[in-house]
Amino acid sequence: MARARDPEQPPKLVDSYGLLLVVILLQFLLIPLLDNTRWGSIIQGVVMAGVLLLALRISHVHRRTHQIALVMVALAVASLTGNAAAGLEDGTAFSSILLGVLAVITPAVILKRIFEHPVISGQTVLGAICAYLLLGMACAFAFHGMWALDNDAFKGDLGSSPQFGLLYFSYVTLATLGYGDIVPVSQLPRALAMVEALVGQIFLVTLVAALVGNLGRVRRRTGRLLAGSEEAAIEQEEAEAAAAAEAGGPPPDEV
Repeated sequence: MARARDPEQPPKLVDSYGLLLVVILLQFLLIPLLDNTRWGSIIQGVVMAGVLLLALRISHVHRRTHQIALVMVALAVASLTGNAAAGLEDGTAFSSILLGVLAVITPAVILKRIFEHPVISGQTVLGAICAYLLLGMACAFAFHGMWALDNDAFKGDLGSSPQFGLLYFSYVTLATLGYGDIVPVSQLPRALAMVEALVGQIFLVTLVAALVGNLGRVRRRTGRLLAGSEEAAIEQEEAEAAAAAEAGGPPPDEV
């Protein structure tokens, strides 16, 4: 007889942002290998969509939210499959928009989740890094949608797969490397590139830096706990606060 899961315990994979980071990095190595295949764009889209769905699973979203994400992925994959079957190379705007919306939502979901962590742990920092990387993916989908609507929106060598070429361009922009081998020539892609570069730098020097600087500190009044070690940390923090109140001193620092 199967043992019922404790409702107080989070489902498997929740807050496993180290795993998500590894999967995100592995997809960057896998996607270029699919450039020269007929169905490469479909497989690339499925791989990237899978990463987004994994991120939502790890962030413990509501079941209905996950179901909506699955429908969006199914529609995007169906669109990519139809385009590939028809031999269309520039009819991918619809799928890019769908996956782009999902890629915008996913970092927000991750940030919401890590802000609920009662202890700023290594998983909290890794979650912020994952959100940063998924911002680059969101912009890549936006750039690809712009290219699908106007093939002259970018100048340079996008390679055999514009989807990967624009993914590369997005992360080069996010990291403010500015190689210049691919450049936006239309106004809207230029505007998005500016926003991406600014947000990317602000994200690193504010949020990620603040989390690293406060690693191991405990948040107060933040909802249910996620692990036994965090329970112990909260109990210790509450005991210290009670002792300080009895002694008439100031309460311990809180994040």
